[in-house]
Amino acid sequence: PFKFLDAYTTDDRDLFFGRDLELRELYSRFFKSRLTVVFGLSGSGKTSLVQCGLVSEIAVTEATFFTVRTAVDPFNSLKDEVARRVDLPEDMTDHVEILREASYQLSKTLVIFLDQFEEIFIMQSLSARKNFIAELKRWLETGIDLRVIINIREEYLARLSEFEAVIPDFLANRFWVRKMSQEQAEEAIIKPCEVCGVEVERAVATQLLEDLTGEDGTIELPYMQVIMDTLYRQAIERDPEQPIISMANYEGQG
Repeated sequence: PFKFLDAYTTDDRDLFFGRDLELRELYSRFFKSRLTVVFGLSGSGKTSLVQCGLVSEIAVTEATFFTVRTAVDPFNSLKDEVARRVDLPEDMTDHVEILREASYQLSKTLVIFLDQFEEIFIMQSLSARKNFIAELKRWLETGIDLRVIINIREEYLARLSEFEAVIPDFLANRFWVRKMSQEQAEEAIIKPCEVCGVEVERAVATQLLEDLTGEDGTIELPYMQVIMDTLYRQAIERDPEQPIISMANYEGQG
Protein backbone atom coordinates (compact mmCIF):
# COMPACT_ATOMS: atom_id res chain seq x y z
CA PRO A 1 0.00 0.00 0.00
CA PHE A 2 3.02 2.30 0.23
CA LYS A 3 4.48 3.69 -2.97
CA PHE A 4 8.10 4.11 -1.93
CA LEU A 5 9.00 7.15 -4.11
CA ASP A 6 6.29 6.70 -6.76
CA ALA A 7 3.11 8.75 -6.98
CA TYR A 8 -0.32 7.27 -6.29
CA THR A 9 -2.66 6.68 -9.23
CA THR A 10 -6.35 5.86 -9.57
CA ASP A 11 -5.46 2.19 -9.04
CA ASP A 12 -4.45 3.16 -5.49
CA ARG A 13 -7.60 5.10 -4.58
CA ASP A 14 -8.56 2.75 -1.73
CA LEU A 15 -5.09 3.26 -0.23
CA PHE A 16 -4.92 7.05 -0.51
CA PHE A 17 -5.46 8.69 2.88
CA GLY A 18 -4.72 11.92 4.70
CA ARG A 19 -5.71 14.44 2.02
CA ASP A 20 -9.49 14.81 2.36
CA LEU A 21 -9.44 18.56 3.06
CA GLU A 22 -7.05 19.34 0.22
CA LEU A 23 -8.97 17.14 -2.17
CA ARG A 24 -12.25 18.92 -1.47
CA GLU A 25 -10.69 22.33 -2.09
CA LEU A 26 -8.88 21.23 -5.24
CA TYR A 27 -12.08 19.66 -6.57
CA SER A 28 -13.89 22.96 -6.03
CA ARG A 29 -11.14 24.99 -7.71
CA PHE A 30 -11.04 22.61 -10.67
CA PHE A 31 -14.56 23.64 -11.68
CA LYS A 32 -14.01 27.38 -11.12
CA SER A 33 -11.56 27.94 -13.96
CA ARG A 34 -10.20 26.38 -17.13
CA LEU A 35 -6.68 26.70 -15.67
CA THR A 36 -5.57 25.53 -12.22
CA VAL A 37 -2.02 25.82 -10.89
CA VAL A 38 -1.09 23.32 -8.16
CA PHE A 39 2.15 24.06 -6.32
CA GLY A 40 4.07 22.78 -3.33
CA LEU A 41 7.45 21.59 -2.18
CA SER A 42 9.07 18.56 -3.74
CA GLY A 43 7.75 15.44 -2.02
CA SER A 44 4.58 17.11 -0.74
CA GLY A 45 2.34 14.76 -2.74
CA LYS A 46 1.16 17.13 -5.50
CA THR A 47 1.10 14.52 -8.25
CA SER A 48 -0.69 11.95 -6.08
CA LEU A 49 -3.31 14.51 -5.07
CA VAL A 50 -4.16 15.14 -8.73
CA GLN A 51 -3.69 11.80 -10.48
CA CYS A 52 -5.11 9.69 -7.65
CA GLY A 53 -7.31 11.98 -5.56
CA LEU A 54 -8.82 14.37 -8.10
CA VAL A 55 -9.02 11.95 -11.00
CA SER A 56 -10.80 9.42 -8.78
CA GLU A 57 -13.34 12.04 -7.68
CA ILE A 58 -14.29 12.92 -11.24
CA ALA A 59 -16.32 10.18 -12.89
CA VAL A 60 -14.75 8.59 -15.97
CA THR A 61 -17.98 9.38 -17.80
CA GLU A 62 -17.38 13.11 -17.22
CA ALA A 63 -13.72 13.69 -18.12
CA THR A 64 -10.65 12.21 -19.74
CA PHE A 65 -7.22 13.09 -18.33
CA PHE A 66 -4.10 13.41 -20.47
CA THR A 67 -0.81 13.59 -18.57
CA VAL A 68 1.84 15.62 -20.40
CA ARG A 69 5.43 16.42 -19.47
CA THR A 70 7.25 19.48 -20.82
CA ALA A 71 10.86 18.28 -20.50
CA VAL A 72 11.29 17.27 -24.15
CA ASP A 73 8.42 17.99 -26.56
CA PRO A 74 5.08 18.71 -24.88
CA PHE A 75 3.27 18.98 -28.21
CA ASN A 76 4.23 15.50 -29.39
CA SER A 77 3.57 14.21 -25.89
CA LEU A 78 0.03 15.60 -26.02
CA LYS A 79 -0.62 14.19 -29.48
CA ASP A 80 0.66 10.76 -28.41
CA GLU A 81 -1.54 10.81 -25.30
CA VAL A 82 -4.62 11.75 -27.32
CA ALA A 83 -3.85 9.16 -30.01
CA ARG A 84 -3.99 6.43 -27.36
CA ARG A 85 -7.65 7.27 -26.73
CA VAL A 86 -9.01 8.40 -30.10
CA ASP A 87 -8.44 7.79 -33.80
CA LEU A 88 -6.63 10.79 -35.25
CA PRO A 89 -6.05 11.47 -38.95
CA GLU A 90 -2.36 10.93 -39.69
CA ASP A 91 -2.00 14.38 -41.23
CA MET A 92 -3.56 16.23 -38.28
CA THR A 93 -0.86 18.38 -36.67
CA ASP A 94 -2.67 21.44 -35.32
CA HIS A 95 -3.11 20.86 -31.60
CA VAL A 96 -6.37 22.76 -31.31
CA GLU A 97 -7.81 20.54 -34.02
CA ILE A 98 -6.41 17.48 -32.23
CA LEU A 99 -8.17 18.55 -29.04
CA ARG A 100 -11.35 19.36 -30.94
CA GLU A 101 -11.35 15.89 -32.50
CA ALA A 102 -10.75 14.29 -29.10
CA SER A 103 -13.62 16.28 -27.61
CA TYR A 104 -15.91 15.20 -30.45
CA GLN A 105 -15.04 11.50 -30.22
CA LEU A 106 -14.98 11.24 -26.43
CA SER A 107 -17.87 13.63 -25.66
CA LYS A 108 -16.26 14.46 -22.30
CA THR A 109 -14.36 17.25 -20.63
CA LEU A 110 -10.71 17.07 -21.67
CA VAL A 111 -8.21 17.60 -18.85
CA ILE A 112 -4.56 18.22 -19.70
CA PHE A 113 -2.41 17.53 -16.65
CA LEU A 114 0.98 19.24 -17.08
CA ASP A 115 2.92 17.37 -14.41
CA GLN A 116 6.31 18.51 -13.09
CA PHE A 117 5.94 21.75 -15.01
CA GLU A 118 9.18 23.11 -13.55
CA GLU A 119 10.84 21.04 -16.29
CA ILE A 120 9.88 23.69 -18.83
CA PHE A 121 12.23 26.11 -17.06
CA ILE A 122 14.97 23.53 -16.54
CA MET A 123 14.94 21.86 -19.96
CA GLN A 124 13.43 24.34 -22.42
CA SER A 125 14.79 27.55 -23.94
CA LEU A 126 13.06 30.90 -23.60
CA SER A 127 11.85 30.73 -27.21
CA ALA A 128 10.43 27.24 -26.63
CA ARG A 129 8.60 28.49 -23.53
CA LYS A 130 7.15 31.42 -25.47
CA ASN A 131 5.96 29.04 -28.15
CA PHE A 132 4.36 26.78 -25.58
CA ILE A 133 2.51 29.52 -23.70
CA ALA A 134 1.18 30.95 -26.97
CA GLU A 135 -0.16 27.51 -27.85
CA LEU A 136 -1.61 27.02 -24.36
CA LYS A 137 -3.44 30.34 -24.76
CA ARG A 138 -4.98 29.01 -27.99
CA TRP A 139 -6.16 25.86 -26.20
CA LEU A 140 -7.80 27.85 -23.42
CA GLU A 141 -9.53 30.26 -25.80
CA THR A 142 -11.25 27.60 -27.89
CA GLY A 143 -14.84 26.59 -27.34
CA ILE A 144 -13.66 23.07 -26.45
CA ASP A 145 -14.73 21.71 -23.07
CA LEU A 146 -11.20 21.79 -21.68
CA ARG A 147 -9.40 22.13 -18.36
CA VAL A 148 -5.65 22.47 -17.78
CA ILE A 149 -3.93 21.60 -14.49
CA ILE A 150 -0.34 22.70 -14.00
CA ASN A 151 1.67 20.94 -11.29
CA ILE A 152 4.85 22.75 -10.27
CA ARG A 153 7.39 22.81 -7.46
CA GLU A 154 6.93 25.73 -5.11
CA GLU A 155 10.35 27.24 -5.72
CA TYR A 156 9.49 27.71 -9.41
CA LEU A 157 6.13 29.41 -8.82
CA ALA A 158 7.50 32.92 -9.32
CA ARG A 159 8.84 31.89 -12.73
CA LEU A 160 5.26 31.54 -13.95
CA SER A 161 5.04 35.34 -14.01
CA GLU A 162 6.86 34.94 -17.32
CA PHE A 163 3.57 33.68 -18.75
CA GLU A 164 1.28 36.35 -17.28
CA ALA A 165 2.03 38.77 -20.11
CA VAL A 166 0.31 36.29 -22.43
CA ILE A 167 -2.33 34.92 -20.04
CA PRO A 168 -2.94 37.67 -17.42
CA ASP A 169 -4.92 35.45 -15.05
CA PHE A 170 -2.44 32.59 -15.25
CA LEU A 171 -2.03 32.43 -11.47
CA ALA A 172 -5.56 33.46 -10.50
CA ASN A 173 -6.69 29.93 -9.64
CA ARG A 174 -3.78 28.44 -7.72
CA PHE A 175 -3.71 25.87 -4.95
CA TRP A 176 -0.92 25.33 -2.42
CA VAL A 177 -0.30 21.72 -1.37
CA ARG A 178 1.24 21.91 2.07
CA LYS A 179 3.09 19.08 3.72
CA MET A 180 0.95 16.76 5.80
CA SER A 181 0.18 17.57 9.40
CA GLN A 182 0.80 15.03 12.17
CA GLU A 183 -2.84 13.94 12.14
CA GLN A 184 -2.93 13.54 8.36
CA ALA A 185 0.32 11.59 8.31
CA GLU A 186 -0.88 9.23 11.04
CA GLU A 187 -3.94 8.45 8.94
CA ALA A 188 -1.70 7.87 5.90
CA ILE A 189 0.31 5.34 7.94
CA ILE A 190 -2.43 3.38 9.68
CA LYS A 191 -5.37 3.38 7.25
CA PRO A 192 -3.62 1.77 4.25
CA CYS A 193 -2.35 -1.01 6.50
CA GLU A 194 -5.85 -1.59 7.85
CA VAL A 195 -7.19 -1.90 4.31
CA CYS A 196 -4.55 -4.56 3.61
CA GLY A 197 -5.08 -6.44 6.87
CA VAL A 198 -1.85 -5.39 8.57
CA GLU A 199 -1.95 -4.16 12.16
CA VAL A 200 0.22 -1.19 13.11
CA GLU A 201 0.90 -0.53 16.76
CA ARG A 202 -0.07 3.06 17.54
CA ALA A 203 3.33 3.61 19.17
CA VAL A 204 5.01 2.93 15.82
CA ALA A 205 3.12 5.72 14.10
CA THR A 206 3.74 8.08 17.02
CA GLN A 207 7.48 7.44 17.12
CA LEU A 208 7.92 7.46 13.35
CA LEU A 209 6.19 10.81 13.04
CA GLU A 210 8.22 12.24 15.89
CA ASP A 211 11.40 11.11 14.15
CA LEU A 212 10.35 12.58 10.79
CA THR A 213 8.89 15.88 11.98
CA GLY A 214 10.82 18.93 10.88
CA GLU A 215 11.21 22.22 12.70
CA ASP A 216 8.08 23.53 10.97
CA GLY A 217 6.01 20.70 12.45
CA THR A 218 5.40 18.94 9.12
CA ILE A 219 6.35 15.46 7.95
CA GLU A 220 8.87 14.41 5.32
CA LEU A 221 6.52 12.24 3.25
CA PRO A 222 9.13 10.53 1.03
CA TYR A 223 10.97 9.20 4.10
CA MET A 224 7.69 8.07 5.63
CA GLN A 225 6.79 6.16 2.47
CA VAL A 226 10.20 4.45 2.27
CA ILE A 227 10.19 3.40 5.93
CA MET A 228 6.58 2.18 5.91
CA ASP A 229 7.12 0.27 2.68
CA THR A 230 10.03 -1.57 4.32
CA LEU A 231 8.13 -2.28 7.55
CA TYR A 232 5.06 -3.47 5.66
CA ARG A 233 7.01 -5.90 3.47
CA GLN A 234 8.87 -7.29 6.47
CA ALA A 235 5.60 -7.81 8.37
CA ILE A 236 4.12 -9.79 5.46
CA GLU A 237 7.25 -11.92 5.22
CA ARG A 238 7.28 -12.67 8.97
CA ASP A 239 3.65 -13.69 9.26
CA PRO A 240 1.46 -13.66 6.13
CA GLU A 241 -1.58 -14.77 8.15
CA GLN A 242 -1.50 -12.18 10.95
CA PRO A 243 1.02 -9.51 9.96
CA ILE A 244 1.80 -6.82 12.50
CA ILE A 245 4.18 -3.88 12.59
CA SER A 246 5.37 -3.55 16.18
CA MET A 247 7.56 -1.06 17.99
CA ALA A 248 10.28 -3.69 18.15
CA ASN A 249 10.16 -4.00 14.35
CA TYR A 250 10.52 -0.25 13.95
CA GLU A 251 13.35 0.05 16.44
CA GLY A 252 15.10 -2.81 14.65
CA GLN A 253 15.49 -0.59 11.59
CA GLY A 254 18.20 1.37 13.41
